[in-house]
Amino acid sequence: MKSNFPVTSNGNPAYAQKGDIGAKGPELWAMLIEKAYAISEGGYDEIEGGNPGDAMEILTNKESTTYDPSDYEDAVLLKLLKNFLSKKRAITASSSSSSEKKKQAKNAGVVTGHAYILKSVDLSSKTINLHNPWGSKHLNEFSISKFKKYFYRFQVN
Repeated sequence: MKSNFPVTSNGNPAYAQKGDIGAKGPELWAMLIEKAYAISEGGYDEIEGGNPGDAMEILTNKESTTYDPSDYEDAVLLKLLKNFLSKKRAITASSSSSSEKKKQAKNAGVVTGHAYILKSVDLSSKTINLHNPWGSKHLNEFSISKFKKYFYRFQVN
């Protein structure tokens, strides 16, 4: 595999995108992690539609646990997520690719069939912040009820 990242015909990254741009340039961590995972699995084609928990296990050598957000009451889910973050646990969330929810999800700003990273939880406003590894279309102040509606699992490493 080449030392560069795959790009589209217009020269943009084909998969994970560059992150926030700082004084030293854009963040590349999402692209680097994705590439490491692709290499370990035999190429980018092998990880499309994959499981972010599996990727975390390969990259950290620590087991991931999968949870279904719909199994929890809103307040309990928020506290659970906040607790994991306070323990410095990595959390990914997988959005549904269900065809009946695609239009609603798009209107809510959710990329369907996609993995996000949980960044923070606000217990008082009952919202979470999810980072999109593409570097855009983050879900900030996203209500926990929408999270339960559009995300079918989250994984903790």
